[in-house]
Amino acid sequence: THGNLSIKVENNGSLGNNIRIMDLTGKVIKTVVSESQNSTTIDFADLANGIYLIEMIVNDQRKVVRIVKQ
Repeated sequence: THGNLSIKVENNGSLGNNIRIMDLTGKVIKTVVSESQNSTTIDFADLANGIYLIEMIVNDQRKVVRIVKQ
């Protein structure tokens, strides 16, 4: 991703309120509050290029996704 990242949960899924962006060491860089139960947009413009982990709760289960910002 270069700027914004959109997250959408399909099949009547539910997205938790807080989404955490972490570096590879697990340090929380940013916390985003989701305004919707099934989608949100995260602004990456203020983060340096690199690899980040996005932690979110989807349908009461913890999910971690790796994102590369270029």
